Amino acid sequence: MFKFKTVLLAVLGLAPFVAHATDEFDFYFADVAILQAKEVQRDLGVTNAQRDAMNVHATWLNTKRNEIAEQVKGGKLTADDADKKMTGYLMTLKKDVLGELTDSQLKRLREITLQRDGLLPLLDQKMADRLKISASQLKTLRDGFIENNKKAQALSDKVLKPIKDKYEGMHPKSVA
Repeated sequence: MFKFKTVLLAVLGLAPFVAHATDEFDFYFADVAILQAKEVQRDLGVTNAQRDAMNVHATWLNTKRNEIAEQVKGGKLTADDADKKMTGYLMTLKKDVLGELTDSQLKRLREITLQRDGLLPLLDQKMADRLKISASQLKTLRDGFIENNKKAQALSDKVLKPIKDKYEGMHPKSVA
């Protein structure tokens, strides 16, 4: 099948398309996937008509996803080609779904997305440009993130190692 990482990156909106006469920054960072949450829909004031229109776009994507899966299964499409096609379809979905929102709804969706993502967007060049973070400051942020991630991984490994060691050789009985 196609690679989850590629699909996830596309859904998260790491490609700059512009939906309509709106700020490209909002479009870039807004995550369409969180529009599925009723709380987000309420916060944005999504109307029934908008939701119905978005569902049409989602149905289209599901059809395309099924077509790709069948082509991969039948050997007519490689996993890499499926990734490329799916990424294109996801970008089309994002453009179409976000095109159903008003400019203020899109801005609020971007705000919610950034709130959810915490500090990670600060590592993105578009965010750095918007906040006027210099190249050296951005490098410092990225280096700090990498270093802290290594420390967190080492701590996790240290804590989990005794548990892994204890249960590694065990073979649970079948309950069937």
